[in-house]
Amino acid sequence: MSLRILWITAALFLPAMMFGQNGNATISGIVQDSHQAAVVGARISIRNIDNNATRELIVSADGEFTVTNLTPGQYDLRVAHDGFKTHVQTGIMLELGQVLRTEVMMHVGSVTDSVTVSTEASLINTEVGAIKGDVILQQEINDMPLDGRDFTDLAFMVSGVVPMAQGGQGSGLNVNGARSDSTNYSVDGFNNRNPRGAAAQVRPNVGAIQEFKMEVAGFSAETGRMAGGNINMVLRSGTNQFHGDVFEYIRNDIFDARSFFDQRKQSLRRNQFGATLHGPVIIPKVLNGRDRTFFMFSWESFREVLGQSQIGNVPTLLQREGDLSKSLVPVTGAPLYLKDPLATGSCTATVKTACFPGNKIPASRFHPIALKLLQYYPLPNRPDPSNNYISQAKDFDVWNSFVWKIDHRFRERDTMSFRAQV
Repeated sequence: MSLRILWITAALFLPAMMFGQNGNATISGIVQDSHQAAVVGARISIRNIDNNATRELIVSADGEFTVTNLTPGQYDLRVAHDGFKTHVQTGIMLELGQVLRTEVMMHVGSVTDSVTVSTEASLINTEVGAIKGDVILQQEINDMPLDGRDFTDLAFMVSGVVPMAQGGQGSGLNVNGARSDSTNYSVDGFNNRNPRGAAAQVRPNVGAIQEFKMEVAGFSAETGRMAGGNINMVLRSGTNQFHGDVFEYIRNDIFDARSFFDQRKQSLRRNQFGATLHGPVIIPKVLNGRDRTFFMFSWESFREVLGQSQIGNVPTLLQREGDLSKSLVPVTGAPLYLKDPLATGSCTATVKTACFPGNKIPASRFHPIALKLLQYYPLPNRPDPSNNYISQAKDFDVWNSFVWKIDHRFRERDTMSFRAQV
């Protein structure tokens, strides 16, 4: 009954829900005895240290085994068979998208005895081609200062990734010289690329990201459908222990200097704050979710007051009266010759048969609509004749982002995830 209440609550309060297998790391290997013969029937058990999720299987007839869809994290591997000592391998670190291989050597003895191997060096990947790129772990994500906390900026830490050229369209980055609209995005195995703008469709909070992987070359066909790179992310999941963090990033004009063109220092008040909490779902006297049901909640808010200035050109007092005798061509600085549209002839430096006399427009020729529009133009406030006016205004930006996720294991091998972002 308690599980029914949980899923009904999730259905009511989780808009845009998605479910599927979470994580895409893989570990494979072979089990052999001291004579390099396959140990047929050996039992494999791999356990996630954080949430005790355990996957079990029997090796194949040739001693091979493969465990897929493993959430990135730390694992223990246990191999047991009658007549052999139990093999225990600890400290196996799986990163996002890794396919790791290990060779298990079984020794004759009692199954109650065990041989423990501590994994310190990285395991060798012999299953897939070499992928060029880098994985940025959750601790690095938290410690790295990101202006605006845009997760795509993490990609610039990888060689071969540069910011998109000014005025370009697409994802905001170029990978190994490819177009900026040729980058693919994935979140928890789901495609996250906007088909129109080529940027990320869903932009999860930085605090909700467990691992971030930027692949620039050598990725497999299942993710390499674009000519550029592939950005793969996995969201955090809850563990058997409660963990959380609270943060706030502040920028303020009290620490800034006045820019060159501004008459005074522009306003800047930026506050970016939020929190993340994850752990087991515990409802007293109803549900104890340890080893079974977990949650993750991430909240991020943004408040900014940003002063901006822009220079331009507005009519001077003489120009408002129709006197353009002192006006020059803005680009070249050459004298301006004002042609009368009602006159016939030319209006150039040598032939002035169709020019307004003295480059002055008579008041009788002023159009009433133009006079009305002229009232909305301010007077010049800068001495520069080409850019004689500077305007200053404040831009206000406010947004809130919430990401929540629920993981539940129905059986030892099956995990369902619900995730949503608002």
